[in-house]
Amino acid sequence: MKKFYAIGEVSKIMGVSVQALRYYAKINLLEPEYISPRTGYRYYTYEQFHFIDRIKYLQKFGFSLDEIRTLLKWEEQGESKLLQNALLSHRKILQEQILWMQQTLHE
Repeated sequence: MKKFYAIGEVSKIMGVSVQALRYYAKINLLEPEYISPRTGYRYYTYEQFHFIDRIKYLQKFGFSLDEIRTLLKWEEQGESKLLQNALLSHRKILQEQILWMQQTLHE
């Protein structure tokens, strides 16, 4: 039997605000596993913590939530080549930004 975690528990455990979790559901990035029809409370499973962690990780590297939704979909579908190409492309952009910042600091 699956253990369910209330949205507040998930927020504390994963370091993501309740508002962010609600927004993720609103934009179809991460739906709660269960929503109580009586109370409207949102519940997540431990398995969903992986996706929250992935979202946080990809955000840290500057991906937008729309891009993250696409990347996670590719990952889920086993489209590793598309995922790899997107990550490499983003890496190149970050490297160019670093170079620009270093040149700006030097000037």
